[in-house]
Amino acid sequence: MSRTEQLETGRFYTPPGLAALVLALAEPGPDDRIWDPTCGDGAFLRAALEAGVAPERIWGSDLDGAALETAPPGVQLRQADLFDLEPGRDLGPFEVLVGNPPFVRPERIPAGDRARIRARVAEG
Repeated sequence: MSRTEQLETGRFYTPPGLAALVLALAEPGPDDRIWDPTCGDGAFLRAALEAGVAPERIWGSDLDGAALETAPPGVQLRQADLFDLEPGRDLGPFEVLVGNPPFVRPERIPAGDRARIRARVAEG
């Protein structure tokens, strides 16, 4: 992915070592369900698998279907916009939330999407 594409989309994938460290700091238990709402290529999902979390307890979502195709097999994946999901309704409850959200300058987000995101965040 070119630097221009990274800046426009906010796609900066997390290095595996950093994902493992963040997950370790979250201290997931064996029965915890883990969700990365902007999982990209699945660095945090892989870290959870490597930490011994069962694949059926690991969830990832992302807008980019091509990125989801590179996520580890066996985990639960959903192509969706983070701001369109309700963890308790769409995916179930989670004990651990990890991730590296997209970093996009607000002016690069279309006005309609900015308004939709603001409204969603205001809902709480």
